[in-house]
This record gives sequence, C-alpha cells and structure tokens, in this order.
Amino acid sequence: MFFRKKHFENMQSFKINLDELSTIEKQVLIKKPKLIIGVVSPNDRLKQVGDLLKNKFPSSQIILSTTAGELCTRPNKNDDLYICHDVNILKQTSIVLQIFSEKMIDDLQIEEINLFCDDIKSGNLKYSLKERIQKLTSEVSKIKLKIKNANCDNTFALTLIDGSSASESFLMEALYKSEKFPFLFVGGSSGGLKIVGNAPSLDLSETFLYSNGKLLKSMAVLLFVKLKNNYRYGIFKTHNYQVVNDTRFNVLEGSLEFRKITKVLFKENQNSLTQNLADYFK
Repeated sequence: MFFRKKHFENMQSFKINLDELSTIEKQVLIKKPKLIIGVVSPNDRLKQVGDLLKNKFPSSQIILSTTAGELCTRPNKNDDLYICHDVNILKQTSIVLQIFSEKMIDDLQIEEINLFCDDIKSGNLKYSLKERIQKLTSEVSKIKLKIKNANCDNTFALTLIDGSSASESFLMEALYKSEKFPFLFVGGSSGGLKIVGNAPSLDLSETFLYSNGKLLKSMAVLLFVKLKNNYRYGIFKTHNYQVVNDTRFNVLEGSLEFRKITKVLFKENQNSLTQNLADYFK
C-alpha cells in the first residue's frame, strides 16, 4: 500500500534491533505517533518487542506480526529484495516498523476475530466448510464500526491473520458475506523464523500477532483506518511468480482446510498430483 501525502514527516519507516529499541525515541521524528505497525523475527520476541514499544508510546496503537521475511528498499540494483536474515541479525532481533502521525490518521478502530481454527491446526476437523464460514460470519457481524463518515475513499481495513490458521479464505468469505464494510481490505498473514543450530529456519508451526499488549494466536486483527482529508491511499500489488508455459492441472479433489490437493486432471488422466507431476517431468 502507498499513500499520496502532503507532508512526509507524518509517516516514518525504519529497521532496528532489540538493543536499539531502548533508545527508539531518538530515531522517531514524529512527535505524536497515533499508530505503529511492524513485523518482528524470530517469533519468540514478538511480545517483548510489543510491550517495549507500548511502554515507550503508551498513547499509540501498536499492531505487530511475526514474519518470515521483509521486503526492503534496494539502494543498489544488485541488492536483495528482502532483508538479510543471518543468525547474528536474528539473535539481535529483526524489527521493521512503520509509524503514522495523528496528523495523518483521523480515526481508527481495532477488532480481534476468533478464527475457530484449532481443529485445523490439530488435524482433526470439527466443522464443515459451511459451519466454519457461518461461525466466522457471525463473529464479523458482531463488529460495530464506530468511525464516523467512513467510506471507501478515506478508510481501509488493514487485515492481519494468524499464518498457521489456514483460514485466510474463510475469513475473507465471511467478511464479504456480512456485507457490512464497504472498504478495501489489504494485509496478509503472519509468518515465522527461528534459529536452529547456527542457521535461520522457516517456522510456520506457530505464528503470532500482537495487539496493544496482547499476544494473539488463532486470531485475526482488523484495523480500520480513516485518513485525514488531505491524504489518499492506493494499492501497490505484485506477484512472486511468472507464467512460463500453458500447462494446466485441473484440481478434482482437495482440502481447503489442510491445503492439500489429492487428485488432478492432466491430459485426460485422473491421478494424484504427485503422479501427474512425475508424468509431466519424464
């Protein structure tokens, strides 16, 4: 997401580590931060980082997420698109923050939603697809938006979801079914990194969100943000894949909850995805 802004001093982004957090006031140029969002790795430092930020900026709203990697500005053409995560950086804790001034944000509202995904995480499904959507729709319907004069031109919904919940599509379907919020929903899911031996390792077994002092698991956070009149927002979207040929595998059977494909159709052959891939690469 990007913003058309009149004053650059009302929004600030930077990367710091855990030791530098104790003197973060020296780096923050915004006098009255209204909202601080960010990502933290490794996973087990999220609560500590969030509480330190809340202590430094008690009047600010603090929303954080664990992450498996952060995009960054490339000063040089050959630099990596992602921030380097070697063991030393992770040991110091990687923290990327974006801070918004009260001069930029007119109003905001934070809602936390139970995703009812513990059965998915355990591998023993308790709800059917229909029941799962109904439960989420019921949760969404309980939200009472208190922001006055909010519309799609001045308000968006930053949506953060527990990445290990496998519930992104279910939540979005429930949001649209509720027909309550005529806003753009933008965001993503929490990822995870941990240190294994002497190397960073992807860890999606447990991912977390942080919302004003609370460490959230199996939850989603909806952050409704209304901008001041002299600000506008826009969407910056990219894809991390490239179509290389017109080969297609038509999915016949699978599980949305476990994100597994069990049977596909390829060249009139109905086999498992593994078998069809093996045939394709012969």
